[in-house]
Parts: sequence; C-alpha cells; structure tokens
Amino acid sequence: MALVYSGIYSRPAGKTGGVVWGAARTRIGKVATARTYTIPNQPNTDAQLQRRALLKTGAYFANLLGEALYRDPWNNVVGLLPGFQSLMSHAINSMEYDATTGLGAWLDTPPPISLGPSFMPEVVATGGSGTLTLTWDTDTPGDHSADEDGMLGACFVKDQPYLGLTSFFTRAIGNHHRDAGTMSFSGMTGPNTFGALVWFRHTEPDGSYTYSPVSFVYDDVTT
Repeated sequence: MALVYSGIYSRPAGKTGGVVWGAARTRIGKVATARTYTIPNQPNTDAQLQRRALLKTGAYFANLLGEALYRDPWNNVVGLLPGFQSLMSHAINSMEYDATTGLGAWLDTPPPISLGPSFMPEVVATGGSGTLTLTWDTDTPGDHSADEDGMLGACFVKDQPYLGLTSFFTRAIGNHHRDAGTMSFSGMTGPNTFGALVWFRHTEPDGSYTYSPVSFVYDDVTT
C-alpha cells in the first residue's frame, strides 16, 4: 500500500495496486513518479553480468574518491545526476570489462568530460621507480584561472581502479596548485601502469567555485 506522509499534497511512496510511486530529480526539483509494477527479469546474460561488473567498479571508485571530491564538482555534470552518480556514470563509461578480475579496467582513452569553464592545461604523466609525476603548463588564460587554483583528483592502478587509490585535494595537502606545475606520488609498487584523473578548481570573485575539464593520464611505474 502506498503511503502519503504529509497529507494529500505530499508525494506518495510505495505501491498501490499495479502502480509504484517514486521520485525523480529534475531541473525544477524532485517530482513524484509513477510506473507499472513489474517482476524483474534476471536472464544473467554475459552482457548483463559485464555491465553489473562495471557498475560495481564505478561505485567502488566513486566511494574511494570521497564525498569532498565528488559532491560539488560532479553535481549535474551527467544529466541531472547528483555528484556521486555523475562520477560513477562517467567512470562506467570510461571502463571496459576485464575477464581476469571480473571487474572493470580504465580504457586507454576515456571519453572527455568537462566540469566547468576553468582552464585545463595539458597534463603529462611520467613514471619512475615507485613514483608517478604529473607536470603541466602554469599559464592562467581567461577569467576562470589563477595561480592559486587547486588541483583535485585521484591516482590509481589503471587495470584495477578499485585498488591503490590516492585521492587528493591540493588546497589541503600542500603547494600543488596551478602555479606549481608539478606534483608527484610515491610509494607505488611496480612494474605496473598507474594513472591519474585530475581537474582544477578556481575561486570566483563572489566566492563560488568553477571547475575545469578532466584529464586522464597514465604511465608505467617500475620497481
């Protein structure tokens, strides 16, 4: 039986006869939805199982990245989805099924995505002995970039994005802002291919934030 928690003007929830009530997020806020009740079919085809594996891996990655990094930058980036689901959706579309692990692995060239108008320079990854170093141009063109812009993102194992993850928010951990031009990760176990997903955050004059497009970069790390 459906429940109406706050009288006739509130949103119903639950099932009434053959109708299931719910809610959806739209540009005008949350709205009530209604759908026909159906019994789910689980054929467990290879395609279905592989898609579930990508969904599981995308959720792992978004959880490991953390709310501070997905809540605001990724909100409404993919359709009307909130930050967690936007990041997870893009992660799923940036992975392929890996039969060896039964989960997802990053594509060599993930699809591009932008989080906003802030300038994103070309980022280059260089692997070394137990290290991965990122370098980028320190120019600040346009109205949405400045020397003190913080770099945000995560470092991960390319073929196992749910392992070896280091998320970072450079305003909190040191001087790796736009004007630094470089940052390094250490303590990695090679030989393996490590990657980084990175973007910049710019503080606007009114105190709000704008973000840049996202870069995926990889390189091999040796022992």
